[in-house]
Amino acid sequence: MQRARNVHRVTVPPVTSQSSTRDSDRASALGRVSASSTELSLAGLSVSDLVAEYGSPLHVVDMADLDRNAAAALAPFRDAGRGADVYSSYKTNPIPGVLGRLHDAGIGAEAISAYEVWLALELGVPPERIIYNGPAKSQASLRQAAELGVELVNANSLGDLRQMIAAADSVGSVMRVGIRISLPHMWGGQFGLPSTSSDVAVSTRLAVDSPHVDLIGLHFHSGFGLRDDAAVTMHMQAVLAFCDELRLDTGFHPEVIDLGGSLTVPTVISESRPSPLSRLANRVRRRPEPAPLSSGDIITIAQASRLAWELVTTHFNSHDLPAPRLVLEPGRSLTGDTQLMFTTALDIEDSGSGDEAIRTVILDAGVELAEPMRGGGHATLNTTRPDARPRRHRLVGPRADAADVLVSEIELPTVERGDILAVLDTGAYFVPFSTASTFPRPAVLGLEDGVVSTLRRREDLTRFTEFDPS
Repeated sequence: MQRARNVHRVTVPPVTSQSSTRDSDRASALGRVSASSTELSLAGLSVSDLVAEYGSPLHVVDMADLDRNAAAALAPFRDAGRGADVYSSYKTNPIPGVLGRLHDAGIGAEAISAYEVWLALELGVPPERIIYNGPAKSQASLRQAAELGVELVNANSLGDLRQMIAAADSVGSVMRVGIRISLPHMWGGQFGLPSTSSDVAVSTRLAVDSPHVDLIGLHFHSGFGLRDDAAVTMHMQAVLAFCDELRLDTGFHPEVIDLGGSLTVPTVISESRPSPLSRLANRVRRRPEPAPLSSGDIITIAQASRLAWELVTTHFNSHDLPAPRLVLEPGRSLTGDTQLMFTTALDIEDSGSGDEAIRTVILDAGVELAEPMRGGGHATLNTTRPDARPRRHRLVGPRADAADVLVSEIELPTVERGDILAVLDTGAYFVPFSTASTFPRPAVLGLEDGVVSTLRRREDLTRFTEFDPS
């Protein structure tokens, strides 16, 4: 996909405005780790030099891993359509440099806000490669979606559908729409119409009869993790049974089945993966904690895509009906294992003795910047002293708040003040969940062929009062 020229309007300036040196030139000058050093390195680059140059905390994205993940995810669809088309969940990793790379590989855009629709257009994504979801769509954004001919706008409720019809009517366009359904095993609440609600049939008939919308799809985002073949098969069987019931009730047969996301993310720790992030992780002799899911433990996007296609094709062929086109909207399973975060130990405090001894490490990344760590599954490494004696640690953030705890207990090589930790698999929700009410948000770097470039510069302190009256 060729990106439009206006992508340059969202290009991020260098980290240090006082320097005219290009990022690539600075990266080339970064120190290389010697063979005798015990410090872990990233593509041969000194972690401590990276942090000294770009600040801590610091995110690093492996751009080649993004390419590999995108190509693998699209492979079944590109095989004569024997799989699902793929749209990246913008809310999962909203860095323009990340999204643009995925779009260059052929991935579409899945947006849940007016801003995300705007960003997709700024990145040169054609409207026919944008899906617009979300429970709170503004009238202005719906009018824009109708005028531009966005590929699919999914209604979360009967009221949402009525708003969509009104928006399309006001601009004299026909909007391509779907209806989001919540089956009993899926997220409910604001996430779609309950499958047992009478509003499902009402919404379907309203959309079919309206001259302002073209009902083409049904949306089924599980919300709960689809970890393996059995989970995907169960999900698809429920989806297909619902499609049959809706067809018998209303006569509607979808052209598109949008399966949303919910696929589980693998860890970057892999003996066979040709990735600087993997090589960093695999230099550690002891498997890091908490032990994340390996790629062998979970179903990949490609495997889920092909399995879903086989189930859908077989089912509808048995009914002498055309099989709907499949769509996936992966987030964490697409970008989660392509990124890591470096964070520095600002201070340490020891407590307890014997078996109860534990070292509390105060990091410069707390819940404001690394909230997903609290959910577990993010292996953590001591890059400064990877071979130090293991001991129990408690990882907390810098905020003066007892709730600023990232990990209550983890065994790591002994961490000292100034050590740099690497948190793996941070490519999903770490950046968008950063609230940073009192600590600046970190820079995001792209790593490719041993060279780093700035995808997002580190915030400075003026950001906190930027929009306040003087």
